[in-house]
Amino acid sequence: MRPAERVFRVLNHEIPDYCPVLVRAMSQKVQNDYANQYEIAEEDEAFFWRDLTPLISMKIDAYDFNFPLKKPAIDVGTDKSIDFFGRISMHGAYTDGYIKSRQILSEFPPIEMQDPKDPEYFGQMVQGVGDRIAIFALLRGLFELTWEGMGLAVFGKAQRKDPGFITAMIDRIDRLNLVNLKAALDQDIQFFSVADDMGFKNGLVTNKKFYDEHIFPRYRSMINLIHNKGGKIYLHSEGNIAELMPSIIEAGFDGVQGLTPMDGIDIAEMKINYGDKIALLGGLLHSPDRKSV
Repeated sequence: MRPAERVFRVLNHEIPDYCPVLVRAMSQKVQNDYANQYEIAEEDEAFFWRDLTPLISMKIDAYDFNFPLKKPAIDVGTDKSIDFFGRISMHGAYTDGYIKSRQILSEFPPIEMQDPKDPEYFGQMVQGVGDRIAIFALLRGLFELTWEGMGLAVFGKAQRKDPGFITAMIDRIDRLNLVNLKAALDQDIQFFSVADDMGFKNGLVTNKKFYDEHIFPRYRSMINLIHNKGGKIYLHSEGNIAELMPSIIEAGFDGVQGLTPMDGIDIAEMKINYGDKIALLGGLLHSPDRKSV
């Protein structure tokens, strides 16, 4: 059984020949070190994305891939950086949101791909790797990027006083997703994922009603497009999102990943309550002392 068939079976509630392994992220240094150490031949490299080569060599079954965006030309200080969603980071760690008002949003540069032709490369990349690894086209998280782009305090205040501001933020991300989704579907891409952290360790970031009114209807529309083409999609979300499981299933996600005991999730209970309705994708974390947990 080849990787794509193995992954499809899991998301279709069928039993594969063995449990497939999905890698969501891998540092460039690890990838390069691996490729150099094992002297991976050029002809074995996957198209021009060298970072897929070590994964294929390790017999990994699937990989999440998203296209990088340019950084907006906005000065936030020499020790900080900002992305096109308005998230300010320092040394790679999120610190705050930049888009604090409708005025700032209206003046914020439009989202740009690092290479405008990037979405067209999905089909070429899939052809380049052949049947050696299943590639998931990663879509951007509507909820996580919205509140992080505004900052949690502004997001909370806008929920009470200016919900239209939040809607405008969500719509901006939704438009980007639809452009990339349609480009991928046109190239017969089969697998998709969404990374959207919706919870903290002690529960949801905001009330369930907000997700049901503003987030899941948009996901449902995207998922319908994917399913109409015979594709599959899973949701990655960290935090305790047990309360959202019925909504996640109703939206049409084929799988959910990120459910961990460290976030207060009872895996056995999840399996009993939802195991026949959605694929529960397990997660492995690699700790600094090299012990798997």
